[in-house]
Amino acid sequence: MEQQDVRAVLAAAPELVITDETTRDEVSATARYFGTLDDHRLSGRRWQGVSPWERHPDGDELLIPLDGTVEVTVLTEDGGQQQFHLMAGSIVVVPRGLWHRQSARRTVTSFGVNSVGEDEISFDDDPRTKAPRT
Repeated sequence: MEQQDVRAVLAAAPELVITDETTRDEVSATARYFGTLDDHRLSGRRWQGVSPWERHPDGDELLIPLDGTVEVTVLTEDGGQQQFHLMAGSIVVVPRGLWHRQSARRTVTSFGVNSVGEDEISFDDDPRTKAPRT
């Protein structure tokens, strides 16, 4: 058990600029992990761009921008979508199994909590229509 200064750790982290060419290894290399809480991973990063679609079949995900603003799009079970505009300090919980992606026009520092299970990602316009990649 140890105390950690999340803002200081993330301020020193490399920035991830997400493009169509960004790989899973590049995303992982920029994440900073703070430990686990039950079956959930606590992590953060500094980033900008539009993430691919992702979903977490093993649990919900909590998203918190610590600075900047993030647009979150969640594809709902009824075929629709919900948009969230998160400013620093606001949160959204994405329910287990729902496809979602994040977008930040400028660099944002964010913190999240998600299940330690294998995430699914998709680069399709609507991932509900194609088989996901893990």
